[in-house]
Amino acid sequence: MALKAGSTKITAKTSNGKLATCSVTVVPVISVVSSAGKSVGNNAVLNKNVTVKITNNKLKSKAVTKNGSKITWPSSNTFTKDGKYKITVKDGYGKTYTYSFTIDKKAPLVPTVNKITSKTTTVTGTAEKGATVYIYKGSKYLAKGTANNKGTYQIKIKKQTKGTTLKIFAKDAAGNQSKTKTVKVVQ
Repeated sequence: MALKAGSTKITAKTSNGKLATCSVTVVPVISVVSSAGKSVGNNAVLNKNVTVKITNNKLKSKAVTKNGSKITWPSSNTFTKDGKYKITVKDGYGKTYTYSFTIDKKAPLVPTVNKITSKTTTVTGTAEKGATVYIYKGSKYLAKGTANNKGTYQIKIKKQTKGTTLKIFAKDAAGNQSKTKTVKVVQ
């Protein structure tokens, strides 16, 4: 038996023959899944397509905005373009439900790196705001840090020998990775 959205009472007969009654509230189900088949949390940032399914036999309306502007709901229920989406669902009982997610498939720009000498213990530069900047020596991980809201970062490392090659790249919140910047340590 399917229950309608809203408040309802359920009565059941217990094993000893007595009746038990309880009140429940049934809400519309908003199912959000990435193209990788994983559930997408509310306010998630990801680099995959997103499919939204709404199951409610008492649905009054559904709407979607992208970057604050109303758009047409896709017939496939799948959102594929970069942007900040907000789903709004209203049921026949006057309740409104919202769900938000961001699709970001664009890799960040290569981070800039200021001069690194054999005496440097803090690597500085610029990267996409909020991106995590990684520093490697060959395939060995050295350190990471996050670009602040101005797009600058400061990452502590141990002093490196002159001539050492460091590889530096950035990853944004959606998991997109920039190209790698190669830097040689100077005297």
